[in-house]
Amino acid sequence: MKNLLSVLGIIAIAGSAPAVLVNSNQQSENFSQQYYWNGSHSNEARSVTASPSVNGETNRSVLTLNLGSQKPNFSSFSFNGNHDINLSWGGDSYGPYNVNFGGLAFGSNNNEKVTEANTDAIDKYSTIEIFNERYSSGLAKLDATIYFGYTWYYESGNYYFQLLVNQFVNPMNSFSSATLDINLGVGAILS
Repeated sequence: MKNLLSVLGIIAIAGSAPAVLVNSNQQSENFSQQYYWNGSHSNEARSVTASPSVNGETNRSVLTLNLGSQKPNFSSFSFNGNHDINLSWGGDSYGPYNVNFGGLAFGSNNNEKVTEANTDAIDKYSTIEIFNERYSSGLAKLDATIYFGYTWYYESGNYYFQLLVNQFVNPMNSFSSATLDINLGVGAILS
């Protein structure tokens, strides 16, 4: 099987999920590489729900991509597949909102392996504001924010890219819960 894949110009990229097949013939002057969040190439979504009895809820997520043995030299990030943000509060729905990310830089200032247990590191690197909305109905208010960040690290002969997602939703003076959903598509395209 490995020889057949080599003949077809396809390489396997292994990560924490099962190996992901990527076409190595995608190289061009504007080189871009496609990576998947998981081996089944299915959508990844993150959600946070806050009831009115708490002072907001936060959900912090880390998604890791194995970039292989070459040091990353990518300068832009885009999502692959359907990606959007949806917000619901009581019986009202807001969205979908578009998700945009932008440029990348692989420097010493973001060279750190982050885990979901390390909430301080997620907060430190999640500085790119993606979504910030406030709604009100009478005295009731709703705040919802999403911040992205990214890190990279080298381990066991491979380089890794980590997308950090920091979601916060807070219904205030309300009798209704609120949910903030983000669909991250099937993966990322780095170029």
